[in-house]
Amino acid sequence: MEAPGYLSDNFKVTVDDAQGSAGTEFDSTILDMTGFDSVLFVVKLGTSNAGNFAKAQEDSVIGFGGVQDLLGTKSAGQKTLLVDVQRPVKQFVRCAVIRAGANTTVDSVVAIQYNARNLPIVQAATVALAQAMAPAEGAVA
Repeated sequence: MEAPGYLSDNFKVTVDDAQGSAGTEFDSTILDMTGFDSVLFVVKLGTSNAGNFAKAQEDSVIGFGGVQDLLGTKSAGQKTLLVDVQRPVKQFVRCAVIRAGANTTVDSVVAIQYNARNLPIVQAATVALAQAMAPAEGAVA
């Protein structure tokens, strides 16, 4: 029997760390979707405000000079916002977090690129990954 693969073998993670309070937009890291069909953005807000929301954007160039919002990607009303995009038309995408309140913080934006066309996936040097198959109980080594 062949061992099943790990979920983490099939996606790439990019993390944007906390952003301080401001009533301004925060834009995540721009992702190159070459080799991936989909991306899930997980936005964690430190404070709630009814006007806060997240949305996906795309452009054909990494500079985002002609950035366009993606229809149907607005997620609002909670401290955790999920924006899941399949098959974006253009090569580069990002998540824009609109902070309506002066005290709204963005704790993090985690982007998970998935449905990879080529495996294995190489994670960024800033991402640590542990995988265990049928691990025994005991002290973490």
